[in-house]
Amino acid sequence: MNALLVICTIASVRLLSNTRGSEFKIEQSHDILRKGFQTEDPMVHSPFLRPTSAGVTLALRAQPGAKKTAITGIYGEGETAQLRVAVQAPPIEGRANEALIEFLARTFDLPKSSIEIVSGASSRSKVFLMRGVTLERAESALSI
Repeated sequence: MNALLVICTIASVRLLSNTRGSEFKIEQSHDILRKGFQTEDPMVHSPFLRPTSAGVTLALRAQPGAKKTAITGIYGEGETAQLRVAVQAPPIEGRANEALIEFLARTFDLPKSSIEIVSGASSRSKVFLMRGVTLERAESALSI
């Protein structure tokens, strides 16, 4: 089951990154994704998505100033793993945060008003709350 999660996640990273296979170093991301999903329990969900009473929280690691906004892999391991997202906008005056909210709204098919930063507004490590989203829907949107 874990191998299936890794394969699905790799496919979603390719799809969401909008890059050609030769430009995207899938071998490096494959190792990172495999480390992020090492578990013996097939019922364990992605460590960067957590259900709450209001919706789902998403832990992510932003990389501002990239060529384009895209999911690039997993940052960290185990319970502290975060979804790594390259952001085209610079980290000036909240522009990167706004770009992340727009990207997440498109990715999860939500209005921007349903997404808020819970923590890390001035940090690369952030937690977003996506209101009205179930864990299953979030995992489906990320194809994991």
